[in-house]
Amino acid sequence: MSNQACRILFVAYGSMATEGGYKTRVISEIESIVKVNSNINLSLVCFDEVKNLRSKQDAYDLLKNKLDSLGVKLTCYGIPSFKALWILKLITGFYISLIILLEAIKGKVQIIHAQNHVVGLYTLFTKIITKKCVVLDVHGVRFAERIYKKRKRLEEYLWLDVIANYLEVWILKKYDGLIFVSEAMAKFYNCTDKTRYKVVPCCVNTNKFKIFEKSEVLLKSRLDISERFIVTYSGTFFTIWQEPDDILQIFKEIKSKITNAYLLILSGDDCEKIKQFIFSKGILEKDFAVYKLKHDLVPQWLSISNLGLLIRRPSVVNYAASPTKFGEYLSCGVPVIISENVGDFSQLVSELQIGLIAQDNNGKITLNYSDLQKISLIEKDIISSHCRKVAIDFLDWSNHSLSIVNLYQSIINS
Repeated sequence: MSNQACRILFVAYGSMATEGGYKTRVISEIESIVKVNSNINLSLVCFDEVKNLRSKQDAYDLLKNKLDSLGVKLTCYGIPSFKALWILKLITGFYISLIILLEAIKGKVQIIHAQNHVVGLYTLFTKIITKKCVVLDVHGVRFAERIYKKRKRLEEYLWLDVIANYLEVWILKKYDGLIFVSEAMAKFYNCTDKTRYKVVPCCVNTNKFKIFEKSEVLLKSRLDISERFIVTYSGTFFTIWQEPDDILQIFKEIKSKITNAYLLILSGDDCEKIKQFIFSKGILEKDFAVYKLKHDLVPQWLSISNLGLLIRRPSVVNYAASPTKFGEYLSCGVPVIISENVGDFSQLVSELQIGLIAQDNNGKITLNYSDLQKISLIEKDIISSHCRKVAIDFLDWSNHSLSIVNLYQSIINS
């Protein structure tokens, strides 16, 4: 970058007041960019439902204070419900496009960094009018996600979805730069020009997610599970992206081989509903626990775990994915049981021996039990240190922020 400050406008579409993967990625990118290059002037424009801006004002105030401390200006705009009628969505689209245009002109920005497909489309209006450069952060394969939500297979696409998918690939060519969460995603979009894109996985703050050595003794004693082999699932439990049946099936198979196995669920979902679901699968009360924790406490609880679960079904959505929980497990020293072909992470597990691959055999998720036995016999301190080192080397935000800055620089210099 030159000595003159580079002005970047981040644009987010969705709730930035709720803890989740989207907010975590956007804010983490901002924090890491500010740390790696003080010559970049960042601002963030967020579009969220009016009801969220009102009901979560305190959360937005906290976010504003946090960004202020980084020298990043936050501006929020209210929009109608994301589930509004199409005509209202169309009007909202024009409104968002106009706001982005005005913010870009007012801020004299050089690059607009759009944080997902939806808001990315609206930034193209500004690009056409002002010729400003636009970088799209491709968080997911949007139209494949639409099908996945309906639990259909890709080969069952309606003709409209096929057209939409080709349209999506065509639109991606209109951006000056792309950020994918995995090489698998870049391959899915047939993006072969590496000068146009960077791969930035969903990383982890390794200073926050770390091994709490004292937690193991204190928490295990408090929960009366000192002699148990703890298998942990962390995250939402009943959303469309998760597979609760498979999670419990895997645990039951682990318990058939490791008799002192104990299932620990850390979720923001209804704990009682999760408990009843687990009971319905024949798992005894003495063999599991469900807790709803503040996000800041999760690392301490992960630290007591022997294995973490990241189970996904085969689909394009998961083939291109980069689940945030993967890095969180590893950074807390927890080896991961992960499904086949989950972004670039499944290959990382195999190559670096930081967990196990759960295979899909005709719809049934299975493990290699000799590998399970081996990993259960490794000293926890040894495997925990190895997993954390992998997280620091491959999934710490500080190792990827420079990629984003370099993309900005190549765009400005071109």
